[in-house]
Amino acid sequence: MSSELGSLEYLKLLRSYVPGNLIAGLLEPDPHHESPFQQNLQAASMFIDIAGFTPLSEKFQKLGKKGADHLTRTINTFFRGMIDIIHEYGGIICSFGGDAMNVIFHYPEESECARAVWTSLRCATDLQTFVQGSKAIETPDGPEKIDIKIGLAHGPIFFTCSGNKDLSMRYLFSGPGIDACAEAEKHSARSKIVMNLSTFYFVQGKVSGEVVADHYLMVDPSTLASDPVTLGVPIPEVDHFDIGLVDVLKPFIHKSINDKLLVGAEGLIGEIRPVTTVFIKFTTLDFLRDLNARRKLNSFIEQIVRMVPFYNGYFSAIGAGDKGMTLLIFFGAPISFEKEEESAVQFSLDLLSLAKMKKRDFWLPQLQIGITSGPVFTGNVGSKRRREYTIIGDKINLAARLMVKANEGEVLIDSETAAKVRNRFDLDEISGVKVKGKQETLTIFRVKKVKKGKKAKRPVVPDEMFIGREEVMASLSQISADVSADHGRFVLLSGPSGIGKTLIGYRFANFWTTKNGKVFEATCNTVNRSKPLSLWMELLSDFFGINPENSDEANYLEVLIKMNTYYPEYSSWAPYIGTLLNIVGEEVKVEADIQKQKGFFEVFLKMLKTYSREHDILFLIDDLQWIDESSEEYLGFITKHLGDSHLCILGMARDDWNRTPDLYGEAEVLAIPPLTDPQTKQLAKAQCKNALIPEQLGKYIVAKSEGHPFYIVELLNLLVSKHAIEIDDVANEVRIVVDDIETIEMPNTVQDLIRTRFDTLDEGSKLILKAGAVKGTDVPLEIVRHLIPDSLTNQLHTILPALQEQNFIQLPPDVEDQFLFRPLLLRDIIYDSMLKGQLVELHQKIAAYLENKEGRSTIAKIQDIAYHYYQAEQWVKVLEYCHPILEQLIDAKKYEEAFEYFEWYRRSTQELARTQTEEEHKVRSRTLSRFLVSILDIAINIDQFKMRHFERLNTLLDLLGKLAETLHIRVNYVLMLKLRGILYSLKGDVQRAVDHLSSALDEATRLDQFEEILLIQRELIRNLQRNGQWEEALVQLEAAETLAKTVRNPRVNALLYLTAGTHALYQGDYPLSKRLYEAFLDNATEARIELFQMQAISNLGVIAHYTSHFDEAFNHYERAYKIACKLESQIEMARNLHNLGEVCYDSGDALKALEFFSKGLELADKAGFIMGYMANAIYVGYLKLVNNQSDGERILQEGIRIAREYKYEQFIPLGIFRLAQAYIVMGRTDDGLAKLREAYDTAREIKYIKLCEDINKYMDEKGWVQFS
Repeated sequence: MSSELGSLEYLKLLRSYVPGNLIAGLLEPDPHHESPFQQNLQAASMFIDIAGFTPLSEKFQKLGKKGADHLTRTINTFFRGMIDIIHEYGGIICSFGGDAMNVIFHYPEESECARAVWTSLRCATDLQTFVQGSKAIETPDGPEKIDIKIGLAHGPIFFTCSGNKDLSMRYLFSGPGIDACAEAEKHSARSKIVMNLSTFYFVQGKVSGEVVADHYLMVDPSTLASDPVTLGVPIPEVDHFDIGLVDVLKPFIHKSINDKLLVGAEGLIGEIRPVTTVFIKFTTLDFLRDLNARRKLNSFIEQIVRMVPFYNGYFSAIGAGDKGMTLLIFFGAPISFEKEEESAVQFSLDLLSLAKMKKRDFWLPQLQIGITSGPVFTGNVGSKRRREYTIIGDKINLAARLMVKANEGEVLIDSETAAKVRNRFDLDEISGVKVKGKQETLTIFRVKKVKKGKKAKRPVVPDEMFIGREEVMASLSQISADVSADHGRFVLLSGPSGIGKTLIGYRFANFWTTKNGKVFEATCNTVNRSKPLSLWMELLSDFFGINPENSDEANYLEVLIKMNTYYPEYSSWAPYIGTLLNIVGEEVKVEADIQKQKGFFEVFLKMLKTYSREHDILFLIDDLQWIDESSEEYLGFITKHLGDSHLCILGMARDDWNRTPDLYGEAEVLAIPPLTDPQTKQLAKAQCKNALIPEQLGKYIVAKSEGHPFYIVELLNLLVSKHAIEIDDVANEVRIVVDDIETIEMPNTVQDLIRTRFDTLDEGSKLILKAGAVKGTDVPLEIVRHLIPDSLTNQLHTILPALQEQNFIQLPPDVEDQFLFRPLLLRDIIYDSMLKGQLVELHQKIAAYLENKEGRSTIAKIQDIAYHYYQAEQWVKVLEYCHPILEQLIDAKKYEEAFEYFEWYRRSTQELARTQTEEEHKVRSRTLSRFLVSILDIAINIDQFKMRHFERLNTLLDLLGKLAETLHIRVNYVLMLKLRGILYSLKGDVQRAVDHLSSALDEATRLDQFEEILLIQRELIRNLQRNGQWEEALVQLEAAETLAKTVRNPRVNALLYLTAGTHALYQGDYPLSKRLYEAFLDNATEARIELFQMQAISNLGVIAHYTSHFDEAFNHYERAYKIACKLESQIEMARNLHNLGEVCYDSGDALKALEFFSKGLELADKAGFIMGYMANAIYVGYLKLVNNQSDGERILQEGIRIAREYKYEQFIPLGIFRLAQAYIVMGRTDDGLAKLREAYDTAREIKYIKLCEDINKYMDEKGWVQFS
């Protein structure tokens, strides 16, 4: 809103979507209530059942949009009139929807009960008068009369708000007062009012009527007395704009509704649209007797509000009444998505499956679920006083009926939903079902489970392929025994291509599973080599049971269940895992920066060790020579820490792989030798069905194969296909049928042999294998059928078995409609031999098929489509599909993965420039430039890995500069100079960094980019200080401070003061540092950035700590810790706990220090905060060691190990110094002196002067000679 008045109007619209008692509690808090969000009320209650809206919606559907408009006006006319009457009597509308409304009349004191009941009765009679006086509605099928029936009661009512204030909130009215009026309404009739007799007691003498069902009075309006009505305390009006109130109310409505309100609309217009409705009944909570009821409800509802967005649903309401407690969730409204029926059913099954969690931190009640699909009315109903977004239609009522029919833990769906989901889920048909409100019987369906897409098993390998491999298999068997005995191993199977590494790995994996072990598999390849963490994404997908056929929501739930079951202490990492695997939506996604990656793999190692206590774990990695760089780094990390685990990593790699020994540590290499001559003949005989082989043929095979098993197999296959030999099954012998077998020319490599044998196939068989090779190693026949002519499709049932007989493929017996290449090498050979035109054609067909079949359902499928279009050189399509991929990767800070897709985007833009107009090229170039700016900004501002990509980043900066000049975007030229300066700074070339930043500063000054000037000056100050130019840095600081007062951007200013203050601290200028940090705090407070405020307060604590003002330091650290708790940042909590521990230690309170350090260690471990874990570990270990606690030395050594491994230079000598002190306290003086020397030398080497001084001071206190 552009004005204060506009903002007030927006707030008033927002206010109309929540009940009045919440507004009253927020504006005028009642001390009798726990909070505005938790209120215990006494009230007269009213339940209104509206008859006629549902038939109206069914009839007006026939008129399309015109009918929807007419229906909207009709419904709102009735609701507006009813709401005005209720408001006139001071009633609070709790909730209302398609055909019902709950109203309460609050009385704060018991003595006011009679007044409230009388008010509710008078209001009810006026409502009946209003409705009965309304005309019948004309519809396409004739007039339709609206009618209502009302139930009245009174009693305690519990109001509670549940959910997550950052995601979504919902409110609930429940309790005896709500239940009683709903029960009274059951005994009412059209145009009637019924109240229970206990409520009638308060209005005796003012009305009379007929007693029904022994406990209720059917009111006779003609007997109503004319006594006046005294209203209670009115609901306060919103009369001024309050941003705090906006923040509280926004979570109660859908984002799309809020977006409409922001532009002045009153919500979403009414329309007829297909919607899938989910009604969920759950265990009724007793708020009167169960003190934990609200906590239980909130934990359950928070789980719901976290789950629903994953499935593109809208959590409409929590209800309480005659059906118990219920949830109402829509799919397809207010926003439509594809396959909403599947999403609704998947959500329901996943919600039920939460019960499988062994450990969970939320209450999970028994659930009964009903689902229906079909056209309904959707839109905002009500008036400016009170409104709701709701749906109206027969399908909603049917969903509620199915919910009641369902057993606990059961999902029932109607036939329309079943028709849409039967291909995805297993269903049980239930016919002849009677439900309330339906004369005819229905056929409904019980949902059993998802139809799982099967993963093909490893190829079946005949025993003869292991001839001569007995020694290798024996070694692997011993390794398995060692792993079971708590000695984790990293093993490399090494040998040339086709020697049988993969088959040995498969045989070992099969053996592993027979001893209750778990096998997780991945394959590196040249395609994925450019994709960061591709190996780990595959292994993690297997580890967490990710099924590519399932929705992202279902897969993410698998992650949640596994994390909560096996690793509850690390369950907060689930969103990161989901982000890494691309299976979470925007609401859950986290920034996947490099520090987070490092922390995750520390945590993942602990998870593996935990899981391996139940099962020995085997990671089976094929073609390890093609591993990507980032995967290799973390594989190296894992392999170095296998010692005390039940984990084996078995990698298969070519013998010419030039691996980095110091990265992997000690790997046990099992070199696979060629077969001996007797073994070669034995394998050849086995391949020929154990028929007798002529001596001449045996010598020929030995000479040609050189002991290479796959060459032997392919050679025999080729000899048979060339009719050079034949196998006589009767005589059980092999015969040579050519004059001289030595004259037959044979390829010298197994690859050439396979290629030659492939060339002997008929064209139809070749096309089938080519189609499969373009798709991948596991080939779905569904895609093959799409790629080949219909005439060939009809022959698949004969061609595929023939190809299996000829050892080209394998048809897995456990998986239908799929084949595997055998050997796997065959796929690469066929793909590499294909002409470019044919590759392009097949890739294009696959892309079009996937696009039509799967669309954009998951990011993985979008990436798959983009890959095939890129290989097909369909540049427009590449741009179309790379666009959302890049946006998601940039949003998740996955800059390494974004590099590849950016390159695709750049090449596509370049290729299209040849055929498009100059203007079109400029538009695409601007988009390219935007992506480039985002990727570079992320890449350069992440603190690790830049040097690996230094040349690539430099090249991209060149491109940014060229685009800036071509498109005349000077601000991007400034950005290029700034980023290049930062890049050189990270590389350690400080002078070049200063030069580029100075140039960037000049350019930004010419363009009057004041905020950019401040950001550049921030970097310049940092680098001038690093370059020893402190005076020049102070000049820049003075200029920056002057400009900051003009710019008044508190966020930018805060960053400036943070950097300047930190470098002043490094210089030992504590007064200047304190002044700058105080300015940092002022700007952070003005910008309302609590994280910055916490950093500023913590840094002020550091200054107080360094200057020995321990009490002041403690107060600052404690205050910072409380903000960290509010932000729920485990990392910052761990950091500030460490600070608190240090100040307690330095002030002499070692016991309190150990308490803080221990708590910080625990939090850092959970958060994967490596630096925090290491820093706390050093102190925890030291303090435990000096107190003779057995695990102290282990913890301290672990801290030093991490400091060395991650190059936290200052902590290495500090840890060694603490270890030395502990040894001396324990009486191990010689060990302590040796460690003191090591600590001093290490500190001196990195110029850690303060620690050198502390060590010498300690030596002096002990009466020992100081180190020089």
